[in-house]
Amino acid sequence: MDTGFLSTPYLLDVLVQSGNVQLAKDVFLQSQSPSWLYEVDHGATTIWETWEGISQDGTVGAFSFNHYAMGCVLDWFVRDVVGLKQTAPGFSSIEIAPKVDLVEAYSLSYKTKYGLIQIRRENGKLLIKVPAAISADVKLPHQAKQTIHNQITVTY
Repeated sequence: MDTGFLSTPYLLDVLVQSGNVQLAKDVFLQSQSPSWLYEVDHGATTIWETWEGISQDGTVGAFSFNHYAMGCVLDWFVRDVVGLKQTAPGFSSIEIAPKVDLVEAYSLSYKTKYGLIQIRRENGKLLIKVPAAISADVKLPHQAKQTIHNQITVTY
């Protein structure tokens, strides 16, 4: 499977929304081209303009190796894996609702005009810190929704 420039930003979202979470995880983590990890496995430190900027036989294409074209995956990771979503302008209200259990550890910091939002997952725990001016609804699978205004640590 391959996607074009215009459809790549929607691929993982559509898979998750249609109930194909495992397929979204498989696509994200596959290492054969077309994939993001193919780029990493071939030395990428930035996102390429095309899936095979360096082809399987090692031929280097005439493409940009620092391009936003396939970088949309980070937006999906923030929204569906970490679960961060703005629910009011300026991030004055947010929701943290991870939908895809993809990795065991991550750390995300996001600077808002109210201060720093921090979400870290490690050792089965999710640590969330938000500035006091931000209201955060936390919705974890199989747990009741919690609203926080400072910090919380939950088992996830």
